[in-house]
Amino acid sequence: MGLKVIESDHIMGGTFSVQTWAINEREAAEFKKIIHEGLSLVHELENKLTDFRESPFHKINQMAGREWVQVDQETYNLIKKSIEISRQTKGAFDISYATIGQLWRGARKESKVPDQKEIQKRLAYVDYSLIQFKDETCEVFLPNELMRIGLGGIGKGYAVDKLYEILLAKGISNFLVSGSGDVRVHSSSDAPRPWRLAIKNPFSREDKVAGHIELQNGSMATSGDYINYLKNQKGEEKLHHILQTKTGMPAVDIASCTIISDETVRSDTMATSVIAMKSENGIRFMNQQEIFGVIIRTNGEVLLSRKAMSHFGENARNKKATA
Repeated sequence: MGLKVIESDHIMGGTFSVQTWAINEREAAEFKKIIHEGLSLVHELENKLTDFRESPFHKINQMAGREWVQVDQETYNLIKKSIEISRQTKGAFDISYATIGQLWRGARKESKVPDQKEIQKRLAYVDYSLIQFKDETCEVFLPNELMRIGLGGIGKGYAVDKLYEILLAKGISNFLVSGSGDVRVHSSSDAPRPWRLAIKNPFSREDKVAGHIELQNGSMATSGDYINYLKNQKGEEKLHHILQTKTGMPAVDIASCTIISDETVRSDTMATSVIAMKSENGIRFMNQQEIFGVIIRTNGEVLLSRKAMSHFGENARNKKATA
């Protein structure tokens, strides 16, 4: 099949990598150059969209309750896209989660749960409908000084899609792009086989998998409770980084949710949305939206959407995932 080319970089708090194949050393060198140009653009995206440090996006939070902030067209479009997804998910996905998220971010550094009074104080401002826009000038305003927004649930997926588009436009045809586990693949018409993607077992501390998906073209993203979490006081539940927007607390019913779709932005945001729901609501939502999704509950039960069931078959029903 030729020479395997794998290049990676640390971006957006995780690893972005590209895997492809070249027919000879010359093409491999050319592909590496293209990949590094693409990774450099992802770095630029991070510098523009991060809310962890100074950035054009972060200025919106700094000026909360005080001033309108003008951003570039790309940033503005991504924020507006996030609002569309919030409406679609009835608020399960909401970039204003950062109003509470910053409390959890600080608390995790000290290995403790945020004070409930502080959560309640800010909960009224976890509401995407409060964010104000001026389309003609690409300005954004947060109406209260406590309010914050963050692109953590969409930024990586967006970056993966942008890197994918760059590689495709530059003539690479068989490749896999991964941004901290958010994956998008492309195969040429003569590719010998589909890409085989693993769904992580959320109960295993090792690299064990719960299953595999074969994909020629498309995206897969998984949100799980095994990343960046605390244990509750009884040590029974994982208090992870994906918050329920109505309570300000992590959902504890779903261990992981994997979504397959055409674009990573959709896979990423839908996985984030579903894991913030109760499992029955997540399945209902995926069926309504005709989403290919797999839920692994915290009790080990595996649930598939109708679209996923049509792929795996009835024998996949009521399976258990174990460590």
